[in-house]
Amino acid sequence: MNKTIKLLLGGAAAATAAAGAQYAVARIFFDAAVCAERPAYFEKLTQMMQGANLEEEINNEVNAKSNELQVAEAYREVEITSYDGLRLRGHYYEHPNAERI
Repeated sequence: MNKTIKLLLGGAAAATAAAGAQYAVARIFFDAAVCAERPAYFEKLTQMMQGANLEEEINNEVNAKSNELQVAEAYREVEITSYDGLRLRGHYYEHPNAERI
């Protein structure tokens, strides 16, 4: 008899925990979808996905490479037209030791 009661109590506890977790997840999605205010952690995730939390070292490297491109040797502006009529434009930097293959 004790074994049956323990199994029933364990099952009830597991069901209660599952129901609580389901409620929490449903509440999070409800708040995000229906309520006017977004949860704070959604804002943090959005900023991270947009690159707002890049490390300072990475930002410095990106800025340095950008500056190198700005002072690089002269380039030519090139433009081609794709088969569907879209004009594709870009900058062509000549490589000093280029070899044709």
